[in-house]
Amino acid sequence: MWEVFAISQRGSLTVEAALLLPFLLLMLSGTVGLGIDLYQETLEEAEEMNTEEYWAVEDFYKYQVIKEVVGNDS
Repeated sequence: MWEVFAISQRGSLTVEAALLLPFLLLMLSGTVGLGIDLYQETLEEAEEMNTEEYWAVEDFYKYQVIKEVVGNDS
């Protein structure tokens, strides 16, 4: 009796896996595709922007934070 139950249980898992794996692969490939699209869009926007201006603004904020941390007690 236990053999019959074990065989039917293995078959059940095979059917569930056969139905679930294509769905999981579709979701995984969709997520990877969206990530690649987002990466390419970010690269295109970075090329359109003047990167020198962007880095200058970022450096300005870094210096401002350093001034706040060190203070002007001199």
